[in-house]
Amino acid sequence: MSTTEDDTIRVLELRNYLLKTGMREKFNRYFSEHFMTSQQVMGGYVLGRFAITGEDDRFFWMRGFNDMLTRSKFLPSFYGGSPAWKSFGPGANEMMLEVDNVHLVRPLAETRHSTFLASSNLVVIDYYTAHGHRLEDLISVFRSAYLPSLVSQGLESSLWVSEMNTNDFPRLPVIQDPNLLIVITGYRDEAAYRHATKTDAVGNDLKELLSNRRTLVLRRT
Repeated sequence: MSTTEDDTIRVLELRNYLLKTGMREKFNRYFSEHFMTSQQVMGGYVLGRFAITGEDDRFFWMRGFNDMLTRSKFLPSFYGGSPAWKSFGPGANEMMLEVDNVHLVRPLAETRHSTFLASSNLVVIDYYTAHGHRLEDLISVFRSAYLPSLVSQGLESSLWVSEMNTNDFPRLPVIQDPNLLIVITGYRDEAAYRHATKTDAVGNDLKELLSNRRTLVLRRT
């Protein structure tokens, strides 16, 4: 990437695929060989490929874009006519069962694809669903208590909310929940994850704000 290019991520897809049984390693190799560089040169940045702890047939990856306009141009170009997808898309589809568990999100602070999770081999994604009209309160709690605790431990953590602009490529459906806050935290390794601590104040404040919470622990592949 040249120094004049914009490497800011303003849109991120969190793509959670269900594969046919026993296909994860093969799919990961296939993806690495055929869909990494081919997407990047067209403006779709693959920011990580992961296995989900406890879910052997899941393949998780992240794709970032400079903005929604870039995404709108990329998707039809890549899936509609790129040599990589024409040649290797059918092979990928043969290994997949479900591909619509995808969150479309935007960052609450400046994020760059050149540094995002660059030194993290283990990534934790927390999905927090706020009670109606309480999302801003939830964000405030995380900014005041949760993030400082993680930063003080030398961890990289970022807040994301749903990108609510229209998904203009319906061939690839996405989830756009207006009450969702996503926290993405990177750890150097398993030991760093085990030793990390979270402030108790967050847990106390979350009870009245949350309607649901789930966590994915991801390991790079």
